[in-house]
Amino acid sequence: MYAKLKEESERYKRALGETRSLLRGAEAQISEWRTVIQDLTYSLETERLVSV
Repeated sequence: MYAKLKEESERYKRALGETRSLLRGAEAQISEWRTVIQDLTYSLETERLVSV
């Protein structure tokens, strides 16, 4: 019984570690997208102001 619980606990720990890793990757990707969106917005605003 104890060995089975320990095995299940280890499996949950691994899954949690994988989930945290995926979340860190997602946070990094979101940060990159945010930068791209800010750059595009700045470019569009600059273009709009220049064309006025």
